[in-house]
Amino acid sequence: MTHARDGKYYAKNGTVWKAPTEKKTENGSKISLGFPICKMHDAVGDEAADTVAELLNCGEQATAFVEALSDIRLLANSAGNPRTIIAKIFDIATQASRKSIPPSPQESPSE
Repeated sequence: MTHARDGKYYAKNGTVWKAPTEKKTENGSKISLGFPICKMHDAVGDEAADTVAELLNCGEQATAFVEALSDIRLLANSAGNPRTIIAKIFDIATQASRKSIPPSPQESPSE
């Protein structure tokens, strides 16, 4: 399998890899080699590597969503009115999406 030299993460046979990078220079190209990041345990299976690679490629956006999922899990395990729980889950997801998307120039406060 050939991968672009873009430095992104990808999964292959249960292992997450960092792809090589290529930078054009005055004298040609500078290439860094790709390398393995981690191998999934048999308990989670090879498919988990795809998820880990996708999350690594998301950067800060992934952090916001993982935090939101943790909050949602705690909330889902709590007792309470289902409608209230669903509304709170929606609020958590909305806040996570706002954290993960940088504001557009129109939304930035003017100085």
